[in-house]
Amino acid sequence: MMGWSCQRFGKNSMQADYDGTPMPTDVMPDETLLALADVLADRGEGFIEMINATTGEPLKTNDPKDSKFVEEIARRSGRPVLYNAIIAMDAPGYETAHHAALKWLDECFADGKRIYGQAVTVRAAYQFTLEHWNLYDSSPAWNELDAGSIAERIDKMRSADMRGRQIADEEILVTTGVSGPISGLIVQETPIIRSSHTIADARSADCGGGGQASHRGHALDIGIAGSLKVLFRTNELSSTDTKKVGELVRNQHIMPGISDGSAHTKFFTGGFTTRHDHLAGARDR
Repeated sequence: MMGWSCQRFGKNSMQADYDGTPMPTDVMPDETLLALADVLADRGEGFIEMINATTGEPLKTNDPKDSKFVEEIARRSGRPVLYNAIIAMDAPGYETAHHAALKWLDECFADGKRIYGQAVTVRAAYQFTLEHWNLYDSSPAWNELDAGSIAERIDKMRSADMRGRQIADEEILVTTGVSGPISGLIVQETPIIRSSHTIADARSADCGGGGQASHRGHALDIGIAGSLKVLFRTNELSSTDTKKVGELVRNQHIMPGISDGSAHTKFFTGGFTTRHDHLAGARDR
């Protein structure tokens, strides 16, 4: 058995390489991926796992060009495609967004294209420190800030210019399915800090006032106060509404679980998915 997998998020990839540049597949031409699909067609074996969101925001943006390309990959290869990721959300305006994704999968199968959806069906949150965090890389400013030594990162975090660039990047910063709004970050653990900051049991949005720059600036100030070793916790990555999650699980073209398996294990490990499904999806239901 053989196959291949890839992500395509474009030049401002939310999951960039270690040096902040896009992953090779983020900017891979259509022709290359179609050639790889043809190899599987010639062999008559294997499957494909992919996410194709060249706009850089896979959960909110549904660019017809991107979904049509996934369909072409399935058609050319004649092999099953596992598409990442289908998720039910509670974010205002997106409460029923998963319905369109399920409809698309059903229509693909009706047309003979075997495209399955990898669903995120666990209640889970990321835990991270600013010492290592790099999942805000869809923003060029965050991408630059997240690189370098601790001392270099702290210098950049203190820079008024950098903070201004972060504000300017607000519209392109992808947080849906990653952390939720920065204003909702929770300070979970702190090292021993000699600072005037009040951070224990605080939300980043509540640490000193309001305004567009406040939640981001206060989160950075909190991290700096702890030499970037303050542990932040995000909101749940997917909906906590068992009815909405159940709509995913019951669809015959959905693979319930934790998105792309081993991804982001520095910040999140979803190996408890089977236990979670029994507790949240059965007992608590």
